[in-house]
Amino acid sequence: MIFGKRNIAGQGDGVLSCDGGGDSGEGHHGSVQEGMRLSLSGREGKSLQDAESIVEKRKSWYTYIHRQGKRERALEIIMGHAHDDKSISSVRSFVYDMLGPAPDRGDLLYRYEHSLRAAENAAVVAEAEGLPKDDLIIACLLHDVGYRECRDDFRRHPFFSADISKSYLEKIGYPPEALREMVKGIALHNLTDDLPKDMTVFQISVRDCDDIDRFDMIRTAMLLGDCVNEKTNQEIIASCSQAIDSANWIMSLPRGTRTAQDMINENCRKRIAFLQDILAQANKGL
Repeated sequence: MIFGKRNIAGQGDGVLSCDGGGDSGEGHHGSVQEGMRLSLSGREGKSLQDAESIVEKRKSWYTYIHRQGKRERALEIIMGHAHDDKSISSVRSFVYDMLGPAPDRGDLLYRYEHSLRAAENAAVVAEAEGLPKDDLIIACLLHDVGYRECRDDFRRHPFFSADISKSYLEKIGYPPEALREMVKGIALHNLTDDLPKDMTVFQISVRDCDDIDRFDMIRTAMLLGDCVNEKTNQEIIASCSQAIDSANWIMSLPRGTRTAQDMINENCRKRIAFLQDILAQANKGL
């Protein structure tokens, strides 16, 4: 299977950063820091080979999970899905079991539903751009599968998710070339503008489909509440202005395809319009 070569829609310069708690949808839903993500620039290299070495340096998920008392649970779930038929519905079931939503963990139910929306975005992007549709959908379903296992260290979730996905996909006999693309896309999905030069369109599209959901109307509603709830006019102005800057920055980032760029830009422009209306009202009280 031949995947797309590097052909990025839009180019930008800047730094990679971190959104604090992972995806800015857990614990502090809709934070104005939503555009900020994990920095791998400088400290840990920029090529895919460097990314692979990062995963090695951070050690196998088996070792880390064992230290955290999680290894047995994760292995048990993978083995329980060892005979999955590689279908989207089977992978969806695996992701649900790995995240393990419970009444006291609404964040993980949110995470599962976010993964479904990212997969829906993948279907649209793959069809429009001629990418392997099922592979991209499955990669997006799996992109956050390690959230429960990384406990509170959400910045590491791409690495946990990539390693868990690799173990699962190998166990069910997924085609090796497609598996390699999917796992790398998952491992790198938290990168922003400083992308590895040899990162493929498929790999970038995993991150793009995640971003499309991160700036959709559900996340915008979360953000708006965070910007205005029990805040003074001055605080609202500051929060909304920062959120507008974040949305503009997100629109400036390089994307794997024109389709993804257009979808993200549409979501960001809608968000900015809401924020500008709030700013106008807050300024009336000054």
